[in-house]
Amino acid sequence: MWGLWLVLASLVQAPPSEGVLVDKIVAVVNKDIIAWSEVKEAMASKPLRFLLSPQGAPKEGEILQYLIENKLILQEVSYLSYLGTDPLELEVALKHTMKNYPTEDEFRKTLEGNAISQEALKGLLEPQLRGVEFIRRRNRFTADVQDPGVVLQLFEDWLKGLKEKADIQYPE
Repeated sequence: MWGLWLVLASLVQAPPSEGVLVDKIVAVVNKDIIAWSEVKEAMASKPLRFLLSPQGAPKEGEILQYLIENKLILQEVSYLSYLGTDPLELEVALKHTMKNYPTEDEFRKTLEGNAISQEALKGLLEPQLRGVEFIRRRNRFTADVQDPGVVLQLFEDWLKGLKEKADIQYPE
């Protein structure tokens, strides 16, 4: 019994100079944080790696930018209940994501070649899908929200505006 007590006491009384870093903040997006553990988790996601890079090896900065975009979108549309995936919304979200690939064919071949299911893809694209739904609702009286090209342009302009007005910090 005393042996267990001594072990526990020695664990509690570890010198302060031997602190262990559990996680670290890599970005603050308005008032939300992105921790290093989130970046590592995203880097470990095979579908996400191939979504962001044709070779499946995106840089940490690309992963971080993806996470920042997602935070910005979700902050803006958090009040909006997500209705589900409309085929047009999925098409626009995919076209926005395909900008890392030379052609749509290469993007689709990469997904198929790496056995990335449509459900996994929808999970990764949920923030973009919610953002596209928001754009379609917001512009339903002023733009052709049935035209994927128009919706894509509106979405990308909106996302650019979110990034410009956001307070994004990268603590050391």
